[in-house]
Amino acid sequence: AAALLAARARPAPTRRNRITSVWVLLAAVAPELDEWAAYFAAGASKRAAAEAGIPRVVTAREADDLLRAAEEFVTVVETALGLAHQPALDEPHRPLRLGVPDATPEPGAAAA
Repeated sequence: AAALLAARARPAPTRRNRITSVWVLLAAVAPELDEWAAYFAAGASKRAAAEAGIPRVVTAREADDLLRAAEEFVTVVETALGLAHQPALDEPHRPLRLGVPDATPEPGAAAA
């Protein structure tokens, strides 16, 4: 959300009247993402409680759902900004071996 705000937001000509959440700003700057903004704003109190160390604020299922939603949101924002998709940490990748030519075929590539 911060990257999209940095790319699209324009400073208001008047002084700031009140503190506004990033989700309110996102909905104003990128109306196409207002459903995402509402989704994440709705969970802000649970997130704050979890960050404060309050136990059992969310279930494992809720945490998994939120993680999947966050990953999808990042992909949507990357697309909106015209950036290449960055794979999630759990996506398959090839290990980097410094100083060794890469002879590892891409997954699904036919052997030569």
